[in-house]
Amino acid sequence: MGKAICLCWCLSVLLVVTSGEQLLHSVAGEVGRGNYTYYSLMYEGPIVLSLYSELGDADLYVSQTVTKPTFEPETYCLQSSTCGLDVVHIPRSFSRPVGIGVYGHISHEVSVYLLEVLYREEDETDNFDPYTAELNQNEQQEETTSNEERQQPDEQYKAKERGSALNQPEKSDTQQKSSKRKRRTHHPLDQIWRMLRRSLSSGI
Repeated sequence: MGKAICLCWCLSVLLVVTSGEQLLHSVAGEVGRGNYTYYSLMYEGPIVLSLYSELGDADLYVSQTVTKPTFEPETYCLQSSTCGLDVVHIPRSFSRPVGIGVYGHISHEVSVYLLEVLYREEDETDNFDPYTAELNQNEQQEETTSNEERQQPDEQYKAKERGSALNQPEKSDTQQKSSKRKRRTHHPLDQIWRMLRRSLSSGI
């Protein structure tokens, strides 16, 4: 029996070392149907939470803004609600303390679980914060929509100007010549010139 326990312990250590994760803490507990059990995480760095449902179905909700997250979307930042192993990766950038909520699914009277806290060795993906990335993406989408809405009135105004310019009738050559003749006929010097011509004619 002692050899079996030792062998299992060695295999566990081997798995932790090869996966680049170090077990920091583990806690066993149970939660009733529709209830929560809360924890506060103070460990710094990139952390992995692994929730094993040994009986029933326990789900995991994590937040850097509230101490008691629930399944309501506005209360949690990260979550895992599978029917088996629930895993959440907490980035280094998350504010501490991190609120952790273990929820007992309503499909079981009691859920018995094991929650493990592991430190994950940093790699290239540790600089990526899925929660912050999602917020930045939403802000970019809102900014793009706002810019498009501002551009629409200007485009409509320009289109209206182009349409009014196209709808104006162009004057024909005959109309242009006629308007020129009318302008020359009503010029004040024309009348004086006619009077001089009459005077010269009568004098001769």
